[in-house]
Amino acid sequence: MPWSVEGLGKGVALAIKGVIMAISNPEIQKAKFHRTFFYLIITSFVVYWISSFALSIPLGILRLLVHLFAFLFGFDNAVPDAFFLSVSGVIRDALMSVPLVGMLFVTYLYPRLLDDLFMDSLRYIDVQEAMQEGRRPYASALAEYEFKVDYWGNIVQYLKRTYKRFKLSILVYALTFVPLIGRFVVPLAGAYTVIKSLGLSLGVAVGVTSYILPPGYGIQILSTLFAMRALTRELLEPYFARTRLNTRERARWFREREDVVFAFSAVVFWLVRIPFLSVLGFGVAQAAAAYLLVHVTEPPTKKEADEKNKRVKKGDENEDENEDIPTLDVRGQAQAHNQGQGHGHGQFGQFAQFAPQAQFRMYRG
Repeated sequence: MPWSVEGLGKGVALAIKGVIMAISNPEIQKAKFHRTFFYLIITSFVVYWISSFALSIPLGILRLLVHLFAFLFGFDNAVPDAFFLSVSGVIRDALMSVPLVGMLFVTYLYPRLLDDLFMDSLRYIDVQEAMQEGRRPYASALAEYEFKVDYWGNIVQYLKRTYKRFKLSILVYALTFVPLIGRFVVPLAGAYTVIKSLGLSLGVAVGVTSYILPPGYGIQILSTLFAMRALTRELLEPYFARTRLNTRERARWFREREDVVFAFSAVVFWLVRIPFLSVLGFGVAQAAAAYLLVHVTEPPTKKEADEKNKRVKKGDENEDENEDIPTLDVRGQAQAHNQGQGHGHGQFGQFAQFAPQAQFRMYRG
């Protein structure tokens, strides 16, 4: 579907209204959600400080040894200091993502919490809008689909996706060291990946921009775009899990609404970037995603739900989780501009550490 200013404006409006409705939803304000997210936030602080302390010890010892070596042999320790400063910044940014990554991993083990949050949000939207406007209620229609979870399968697919991202990140990182072509690797890889997941127009724009701008900015643009896209897929996972759309169906769903969904993600993305409160921001964004769904998709019919449930019970459902997508696993805080820029490899210096970080599933298919 071609992008339009109207679609982008609609996406922004849905995000803002969705956040407002999520905050005002009395169901979300009940004790069970407050207590759950309070525990998650406290856990975020604990995990961050424990991880920070555990990593600072070996880094401090290594830095002390380097300084001692420089003192004994008369070397200048300015370069090692700059290196350790850069590494410390990367570790600090990575640790800020640990709480949200942990929460997303827990959702594989216990997805009921976010499903309840999503369904409660749909019910509230039905009361506030659907009944008043004469529309068919969405929550009751989606509830016709059985809620089933393949815990072991989810974890296995999670690990497979992470491994794929790691392999591709290493490959692209290695290509940036090749003379002559290294400078073009990131723009081309970025353009190709964006075209496959976000459309031709944005892909070309990203490729050209990544080539023109300083290397660090190109990485930041790609990081933010893919984090936004992956976040939206996570937020809509309760809908996809219930309707059991396969890889191609999910890809088609996004292509038909890509301008609206992109603008929506551009707003709610910043809710999960709030330090230490990213878990709470994710909960608000999850509820807001229900508002997006209501306004971009018609509620499924009971006949569709019955047919889908029958196919699942018979084992005829083909859940293809091996995504046929190019996946650059990037975060929204690239710091390549702090590194070397020779032969193009500096611009991709952060991709090696992006891969293990499955902060979001970039393309869950």
